[in-house]
This record gives sequence, C-alpha cells and structure tokens, in this order.
Amino acid sequence: MTNSSTPDDFHDRGYKFLLSNLKLFREMIEGFVQQPWVSELNFKDAQRVDKSFVLESFLEQES
Repeated sequence: MTNSSTPDDFHDRGYKFLLSNLKLFREMIEGFVQQPWVSELNFKDAQRVDKSFVLESFLEQES
C-alpha cells in the first residue's frame, strides 16, 4: 500500500536521480551488466539525453 503523498512515479524518479549521476551510472553498469561489451564503453564521453523532445512537426515525443 502506498502513502497518498507518494507520487505514482516514485521509483522512476529514484532511478532517474541515480542514473543522472555519471559515477553511479558507471558503477551500476559495470557491477550488474556481465557482458563483454561493457569494457568497451567510454564513460568519459557519456552524456545525459533527455527523454522528451520536439519533432520537426512540433509535436512532443518521448523516447
């Protein structure tokens, strides 16, 4: 049961907060993703990309 003051997207916000921090993002990827391609990732050039953007037709889109 959730508290009535808890937003519906509480967990989404938490993950967004954690993954917005490059150090934590890197630690999570390297710690949880056991795939060979992880060693090829260049975290130095990593950048946050917003999930929403405006299309050429001026309609809003979310990824």
